[in-house]
Amino acid sequence: MSINIGIRAHDVSEHTLNHLFSVTANYGFNNVQFAPFKFLPKKLITDSSQYSPGLLTMIDQKFKEAGVKISVLGNYVNMIDYNSIVRDKNLQSYQNSLVAEKFLHAAVVGSETGSVLSPNGYTPHNFTDSALLRVIDSVK
Repeated sequence: MSINIGIRAHDVSEHTLNHLFSVTANYGFNNVQFAPFKFLPKKLITDSSQYSPGLLTMIDQKFKEAGVKISVLGNYVNMIDYNSIVRDKNLQSYQNSLVAEKFLHAAVVGSETGSVLSPNGYTPHNFTDSALLRVIDSVK
């Protein structure tokens, strides 16, 4: 029996693919949670509207060559922001990641539930039925 184990790519000390693949090889990790906006340089990509088939294919090829799979494509957005303009932008970003997932052969696209405070922040109101219903509506 074998076990697949991975790490969050943005937790490695140096945010380069070469360093990431060195760490995964050294520790025997074969999966990562890859959040492009937390890992890649801002000069390369700042949000999901900049995804292109060429960029995604290049990233996918580098992961394949390293023998590492993207188990979770991270897209950390506030899905329940009460500012409708911000929420719509965040949901579009998540939808873009659902498309990118196909190019990157990721198993799932992950996010966070978000916060009813804008910008994100802790509040007990995040644990109410109405907040849960906003998350469900956003995911739909």
